[in-house]
Amino acid sequence: MNDFPIPDLGGKRCPLCDHVERRVNEWGLLPAVVLDDALSLAYVQPFRMAPGRTLVIPKRHVPTVFELTDAEGAAMMRTVRRVSLAVARAFRPTGITFYQNNGTGAHQEFPHVHFHIIPRYDGDDEFWQQRGPEIPFAEMESVAEQIKQRL
Repeated sequence: MNDFPIPDLGGKRCPLCDHVERRVNEWGLLPAVVLDDALSLAYVQPFRMAPGRTLVIPKRHVPTVFELTDAEGAAMMRTVRRVSLAVARAFRPTGITFYQNNGTGAHQEFPHVHFHIIPRYDGDDEFWQQRGPEIPFAEMESVAEQIKQRL
């Protein structure tokens, strides 16, 4: 457990839990799943940045990394590694950033632990931190398929 304040959804359902259950999230988007195992789920992030940007989440609702079980933490890191390798093979970035925030002081947006995997390219220093426009679901599925083929 930790004492970090976490985001409050004001009684709304957790959109990342909705992704796990394959329901439409608060943006009206379905996840384009890349990898789905017993404890973790990886899917294409629904906002355009660089092709291959994905999220990895535990299937159980867990607010921060501190509440993960050892098995969940290990499963998530295996998924982060496998998806990062597949993204690198599919999109040939010059680097990959992955990060995870805990608590409102770290700018955590949802009270559900998640890792961002972001393909990076030389010269994208400002762009990678911005939230791009929504990606059409067909495009998200295409990106997910390109990653899955390289897992």
